[in-house]
Order: sequence, then C-alpha cells, then structure tokens
Amino acid sequence: MEKQQERADDARVGVAEGASLYGADGFVGGHGNGDAYQVVLSAPTLEQAEVLREFGTMLASVLRDGGKKRAAGLKPSWKVDTSHMPAIYSHLSKYWHGEEKDADSGQHPFVHLACRALMIAWQETHRGER
Repeated sequence: MEKQQERADDARVGVAEGASLYGADGFVGGHGNGDAYQVVLSAPTLEQAEVLREFGTMLASVLRDGGKKRAAGLKPSWKVDTSHMPAIYSHLSKYWHGEEKDADSGQHPFVHLACRALMIAWQETHRGER
C-alpha cells in the first residue's frame, strides 16, 4: 500500500497511513529523520487518525509555548510541575470570561486545559518514574 502524507498547518504535523505524526520541532519518540520527529500512534480508523492529527496540531502549539518558558527556566519540567491543576482552573476562568484565543499560543483555553489535564494524568499514572 502506498503511503500518502497529509500536511496540516504551519506546525507541519501530518499523518502517514493514518498511524504516524510528524513534526519539525525535535525528536520526541519513534524514528527520527533529520530535523523532524515521528511519533507512531495506533489509529485503526481514518477518523481516529484525523482526531490525532487535529488534536496533535493543537497540543503542539500549546507545548511550544510552554516549552519556551521551561527552556528559559521559568517553569519546572511538566513531569514534576505542581501548577497543572491551578492552571486548569485559570484556563477555565479565562474561557468563562470570554477568552477564545490564548495570546501566546493562539489556541482556545480548553486546549491549554486539556494539555494540563493530560499532564496530571501522566503524573498520577507514572508516580515514581520521574
């Protein structure tokens, strides 16, 4: 079967055969190829691949913003950061007060909320592995 790759927005996230996500910001897992990375995800249906592509693009924008702050030493590693829960409430409050787009990432406050929720879920399921 011939691989076809779709390209999403300027974050350069795409899906190959509905299973892999690629980006240009650095190697994070899977098989690296030059300045891109590949994350292999199980997506048995095209709809699930589309969800992973779209959500991955949204999360990548939020992670780039947070990554800059972490690289500058303004925040601890996401694996040990204790501010995830307060940040969830902050993003929810911003939404309730009419914010629909974060000034730094350009994403909806719920994308930031979802990212922080996933970080909490990781922390709670990987206790002792940090």
